[in-house]
Amino acid sequence: MWETVGSGLSCSAAKPWVIKLDKDHVSAGFGNVTLHNGPAGYHCMATGAHPHGRPSGGLCYKGSFAFPKSCFTWNLT
Repeated sequence: MWETVGSGLSCSAAKPWVIKLDKDHVSAGFGNVTLHNGPAGYHCMATGAHPHGRPSGGLCYKGSFAFPKSCFTWNLT
C-alpha cells in the first residue's frame, strides 16, 4: 500500500517508484536507511527491513522532512 502527500506526484506516478525501491537491499532490522535510486530531487529512506533484506516500508520526500512539499510513503509488511 502506498500514498502521496502534497503536490507534484500522483499515486499512479508513485507506484513504479515503490516497486523499484522495494527491490533495494537494506540491512535487516529497524531504523532509517537511505535509498539512493528514488526520483530526482527526492530524499528517500527505508523505515525498516524484512529479514531477507528488502525494505518493509519507506518514504520519499521533496523539501524538508518536517515540511515536505511532495511525499510518497509505502508499507509492504
